[in-house]
Amino acid sequence: MLEFEIKSISRFLKIRNQLIIDLENGKLDKKDFLIENYLLIEKLNMKPFLINDTIGRCVYNYQYYNVLAKYYKMCNLNLKSSKKSRKIHDINKSKIANYYIEKDKIILDLIKLVNKEDLVAYPLLLNSEKLDNKLFEIILLNYEKVILHSINQKVKDSLIDKGVFDPNPRKSKIDHYVNIVY
Repeated sequence: MLEFEIKSISRFLKIRNQLIIDLENGKLDKKDFLIENYLLIEKLNMKPFLINDTIGRCVYNYQYYNVLAKYYKMCNLNLKSSKKSRKIHDINKSKIANYYIEKDKIILDLIKLVNKEDLVAYPLLLNSEKLDNKLFEIILLNYEKVILHSINQKVKDSLIDKGVFDPNPRKSKIDHYVNIVY
């Protein structure tokens, strides 16, 4: 990885970690946290890396697509009913689906890169009937504040194959975040 990439990823993660701390301390609510993450990506003007061959690139790319998916999902929730908003809603819905597909591809790449000892995953106990026991959490143990989520079966199978998926559901490490609707 180039020195410029390392500095860019480090800068992004430093600012993002501060946003996480602000969320944990109640300075931001979930909606503001998502908006601030979106604005961070816009401000840094960092596009996703084309190749996911390092953990740093994978973490950045995951965050990039995850932030965009959640941001557009939140935007869709706030749209008023009209013919024009229906079209925007459908465009956003397509973007969201594509961002989640990209995010899951990145997780698959990341699983290959991370040592078994540095990875743990499990299904989540959630307030949402739709996602309860379907959404699972992936934690990179040696990386500060790197917690990933997916419902993708290929990702789950890859985690099982690697021997890091515990089938016993648990509360999320960030339960205060995942159980709040925006």
